[in-house]
Amino acid sequence: MMALQDGDVIQYTINVRKLDEDAGDNDIITLVREYEDIQFLDHQLVAHNRQAGIIFPSLPAKPASDPAGAESRSKKQLGSSNRSILGDSSQWGRDCKVLEKYLEMVAAHPVLGRSSHLASFLES
Repeated sequence: MMALQDGDVIQYTINVRKLDEDAGDNDIITLVREYEDIQFLDHQLVAHNRQAGIIFPSLPAKPASDPAGAESRSKKQLGSSNRSILGDSSQWGRDCKVLEKYLEMVAAHPVLGRSSHLASFLES
């Protein structure tokens, strides 16, 4: 996962590999989502999966939109692909990692991973 900040908006670039055992293709789909899109996915998953015993992964807190000591340019590329600029210990890198982990846990969940809301989020 990678993030790009433009003003107050943080856009996350998510690469999704759809595994289709029958077709044998593993095409990668690249999506751009904002935190609010991920927040809406979380809401949809909770609202439409009201079954006893389901443990939902916790949605990470919304990242701050203005990092301390940020460069003066209006667009910043954040996340794992620019570690040389921000460093592995940067808050931006950690924010991307926790959101990436959240999406991995949702996709691997035995109930939520089959949700049509997740499929819609990841495919379109």
